[in-house]
Amino acid sequence: MIKLWFIASVGELDQSNPQYKPIDLHLLESIISSTVFSGRIVYRTSLDSTNILARKLSEEGYPLGTIVVTDYQRSGRGRMSRKWLSDPGSNLLFSAILRPTGVAVQQPTGLNSLFLFNAIAAVAMVEAIRCEYGLKSQIKWPNDVYLERKKLAGILSEFSLNSGIIEYVVVGVGLNVHWAPSELADNGEVPTCIDAKTGKPACRTRLLGAILVRMDKHYRGLEAGQREGILDSYKAYSAVLGKEIKVHDGKDVSVCRGVDILPDGTLVVVGRDGEQRFLRWGDVSL
Repeated sequence: MIKLWFIASVGELDQSNPQYKPIDLHLLESIISSTVFSGRIVYRTSLDSTNILARKLSEEGYPLGTIVVTDYQRSGRGRMSRKWLSDPGSNLLFSAILRPTGVAVQQPTGLNSLFLFNAIAAVAMVEAIRCEYGLKSQIKWPNDVYLERKKLAGILSEFSLNSGIIEYVVVGVGLNVHWAPSELADNGEVPTCIDAKTGKPACRTRLLGAILVRMDKHYRGLEAGQREGILDSYKAYSAVLGKEIKVHDGKDVSVCRGVDILPDGTLVVVGRDGEQRFLRWGDVSL
């Protein structure tokens, strides 16, 4: 199998802390050897954004399972055009190219396929973090991973359509491993990282491998039609269901209780006045 490893010059990357080990591509390949990601690692020490490069490669015909990995993003971004900050060589920054076969955006069952691609990445991260470190991370709707009410990771998915059928999906992930910003995000979120909870440096290579193995499992399940199972796992790891949360609507903030997540990804909440609301997009906080 052809190895798609493209290693750029170090450039502005400075891994000055010796305990932060670089991504070991050979170890990573050995962990993911039985997955759709095997032999399809595109590694750059630094770039503008893994999602930007992954979308470019998708348009050029790169196959299902291509993974763009970097140690530093100059223009990392999350939902709503927010910046994603990460110290060089400290965290996991990667994007996966998925090419579902004959999948429409909206399924007859009401399942929204785009939501499910976010879901498989979120569930895979939670499962890997719990397995590798015993940390009970959770999913904050719609696409963040939290640990003890602090933001640990974010997901940004982008896609291309042809006559309502998905051509490809790029699932971008930023996961704080060794480092987290010291300041609050512009929406008030408090960041954290894995090392802050374990007290020792985590192995980014093994964690990335564990995530990809689980993403492969859930992607195969999605392709086999097991979409309800993915939704059930997403709900089981939810940080908002059964909890009081703050719903942000522009400058207005209301306190609600999360009661359900529908097959299309809609979050159902109930306000203190008993009114039920259906959130298809937007922001909530814990």
